[in-house]
Amino acid sequence: MRIGGSEEIAWMQICEPTEKDKGKYTFELFDGKDAHKRTIDLSGQAYDDAYAEFQRLKAAAFAEKNRGKVIGGLPDVVTIMEGKTLNLTCTVFGNPDPEVVWFKNEKLLELNDHYVVTLEQGKYASLIIKGVSSEDSGKYSINVKNKYGGEMVDVTVSVYKHGEELPDIKPAASGKARLIPADPAQEPAMSKPAKSGRK
Repeated sequence: MRIGGSEEIAWMQICEPTEKDKGKYTFELFDGKDAHKRTIDLSGQAYDDAYAEFQRLKAAAFAEKNRGKVIGGLPDVVTIMEGKTLNLTCTVFGNPDPEVVWFKNEKLLELNDHYVVTLEQGKYASLIIKGVSSEDSGKYSINVKNKYGGEMVDVTVSVYKHGEELPDIKPAASGKARLIPADPAQEPAMSKPAKSGRK
């Protein structure tokens, strides 16, 4: 429990509430001349509501901490000469380990000898494009997701021919990671406080 205040406000914070925290709390304040008492009843519906909000915030923080995410390694834009091999590699995280899926221009990437995907040690995701050609230009996206949610990150790839001037490419409009919500059917169940007999 933490208690604090200023000239205008006094506050009390119960960091990890339990049933033992139910009850009446009294603040005794002294303004230099007079003493003042304020009592708050933290039981019944008030406690149930506060505890439910605490559980919701705790579950949301846990999900945000553990959701699938790309934590580094991908550029916004890649320019590469035709015939070369492109290796897009990034570090991913999630607990449990996330599922990783690659897309090209918003469509699931069909894997073959030309497009190879790897995931090493559950955290190093790569897309390898062998012998790139102009048909490989476009927006590539990595979707990293587990039961707590995830995100999608875009990379714009531009392939040019030997001897051509390098194209001036702008990153995809989104530019930032796009959050993917958790699958409601897989979200962890939050424990509920015991209902009091009072209303």
